Amino acid sequence: MSKILFASALTDTLSVGSTLKIIFTSLIMGLFISVVYIKTQGKDGYSPGFTITLIMLPAIIAIIILLVGNNIARAFSLAGAFSLIRFRSAPGDPIDISYVFFTLAVGLACGMGYIAYGVLFAIILCIVMV
Repeated sequence: MSKILFASALTDTLSVGSTLKIIFTSLIMGLFISVVYIKTQGKDGYSPGFTITLIMLPAIIAIIILLVGNNIARAFSLAGAFSLIRFRSAPGDPIDISYVFFTLAVGLACGMGYIAYGVLFAIILCIVMV
């Protein structure tokens, strides 16, 4: 029954165990990055909404990568969908942008199945950020 629920038309299957491991690892790495962000932004302050974004972004990216898989058509349709999104706010602090790219990279690594590399990158870059 679970094969039917977690299979696409092309018989690409996602294992429930590995999917949950990837999602929870991404969330934990996002939490770790968010805590480092809070500690490094002590005097200037930080936005609570931005810290939640740092927690959620790696998991969201990992889920998207899991769903796209190796399918080129899905990847192009995803790029088309993201091209419709417009960010209407002014660019923020450059350090905030670097944290966003950082969490995107961790989410990509975890979503592709390279969890150990994602953890290693997160630890190294958090040390650099501190």
